[in-house]
Amino acid sequence: MLTWHAGRAAECTDALAGVAARLLDRDALAVSVFVLIDLAEAAADAQDEQASTAAARQLDDVARIADLGTHRGVAAVAAAWAKLAGQRPDEAVLKATEAVGLLSGSGWRSHIGRAHDVLGRSLAAAGRPGAVAALEQATAIFVGCGAVWRKDRSIQALRRLGGGGRRAAAAALGPGSLTRREREVARLAARGMSARAIAEALFVGERTVESHLSSAYAKLAVESKLDLVRRAAELGLS
Repeated sequence: MLTWHAGRAAECTDALAGVAARLLDRDALAVSVFVLIDLAEAAADAQDEQASTAAARQLDDVARIADLGTHRGVAAVAAAWAKLAGQRPDEAVLKATEAVGLLSGSGWRSHIGRAHDVLGRSLAAAGRPGAVAALEQATAIFVGCGAVWRKDRSIQALRRLGGGGRRAAAAALGPGSLTRREREVARLAARGMSARAIAEALFVGERTVESHLSSAYAKLAVESKLDLVRRAAELGLS
């Protein structure tokens, strides 16, 4: 898994395939579920359709034996990744949607997030609406359960979805997404200063200030200057 985190998905795929095979040989089905879903996703990340599909099929077999909704949901996530790896996004959307339905309310928070994540990616690949909303949901879930690496992956996927996705990614990051100048302008605005006063204080044009404020509002998910003033402490701008 650490090799995957370091950007070497193919190396991770090879290692996990060996682990999964040994677990299945020992009938350690309960543990194999979590290895196989990682294998299916890592293989898709490495553009290895064969390995991703094999892992998804093995996980489906395990889910049939366990006959539990959670395991079927995890298997559907893996199947969605395999469909993406095979460049069949519409089929991936169907499996990812199934996964969200099966896992919702299960308490498997990280895996619910993973279902929304692959749904967003599948919708984007299929050119269908809803990709930003699905990835936003995945990001929120990962933030809530402390899955930092997965949150970062979902945000990266959001940033590839045009202006709407970039705005959603910035909003998810909150104050940490502000540039140095945006933070400076937002902090002065939070003190009640007008755009003209900020421009004079920073020796820049008023339109430049307004541009920075507009960007900061989008990233901070605030609707107005009044909203910014009210939330200044919460946003670390006081």
